[in-house]
Amino acid sequence: MGSRTIFGENMMYIAHRGNLSTKFSTRENSPSYLNEAISAGFYVEIDLRGVNGEFWFGHDKPQYKVEYEYIQSIAHKAFFHCKNVEAIDILTDYVQDPHYFVHDTDDYTITSKGLIWCYPGKTPPKRNAIIVLPETFVDGISFYLTKHNAVGVCSDYVNDLIL
Repeated sequence: MGSRTIFGENMMYIAHRGNLSTKFSTRENSPSYLNEAISAGFYVEIDLRGVNGEFWFGHDKPQYKVEYEYIQSIAHKAFFHCKNVEAIDILTDYVQDPHYFVHDTDDYTITSKGLIWCYPGKTPPKRNAIIVLPETFVDGISFYLTKHNAVGVCSDYVNDLIL
């Protein structure tokens, strides 16, 4: 699951904070929720904070303390949304080749691996775009993703995009 879709074979499907078919705020960013999305074959976008040299997941605040080993074990399927500078520092010090980005309300940001993370509702560039939360601003997601030749989509409903 997660590889064959109406949008193309090479599209990356990213579960926003672990959400698969709905926004489930009370479970977002929890390791068990993220594991479910990864087990279903998806990438995950995770809100990461560094606090006193430790890893914490959580959107508005540190909620779930996680160990280095866990971060390393999921890094191949994760886009780490670094929420503070300490998150960048400890992630790049202790995790081999992480995929991360820093972004607040910027229209676009470039990830550590050269992809362009687009703020919801912003027109993506011609190449290397990850379109975020298209369900919040467009009808006809299939047409939109195909038209803009996106390489990835990050959604709270990512499971619904799979055939």
